[in-house]
Amino acid sequence: MQRPKSSIFRSEALEHYIQSKEKSILPRITTPPVFLCMWVLLVLCVTAVTLACLSQVPVYVNGSGVVLERDAIVLVFLPTSLAHPLRIRAGAPVHLQIGMPSQTLNSTIDRVEGGVLSPADAQKRYGLADKVSLLITGPSIAVSVRLDATFPSRSYAGSIVNAQIQVGTTRVLSLLRGSALPNGE
Repeated sequence: MQRPKSSIFRSEALEHYIQSKEKSILPRITTPPVFLCMWVLLVLCVTAVTLACLSQVPVYVNGSGVVLERDAIVLVFLPTSLAHPLRIRAGAPVHLQIGMPSQTLNSTIDRVEGGVLSPADAQKRYGLADKVSLLITGPSIAVSVRLDATFPSRSYAGSIVNAQIQVGTTRVLSLLRGSALPNGE
């Protein structure tokens, strides 16, 4: 008769050991505050991407021009090309910087002249002085901006004007991709 081999471990200890081996225990990589911070960061990133997809910003085109003495009008020439024609409408907002001690004004486009002008055509049509015609370096669209009645246009007649005209809006995401062609309003 053989006696069963007795173990040096208690039977309860062996059962506990076997049960603990059967459970799958995941390693603890992060603490709960770090895990919470990661979720907050993920929500912020998703919110930022959503805002970038939905938000629109204005697109401006820069042009140069001159203050005309008659009727307190500024004549602005905006460069254009056949590949990317400008869609400018009367009433679009304009930010003007007039003269050497720069005086800034905000106004709107009064009238958009029809057709694209070459520098020589602009010189003939509007009778511009030589220094003003040097501002027009290529095909341009002429727009006129009416100044406020309180602006001393006679004092600034012939002054060079830098203008920024809003030509539309574009999505923020397209700016990040590098394709910022404006959407018409």
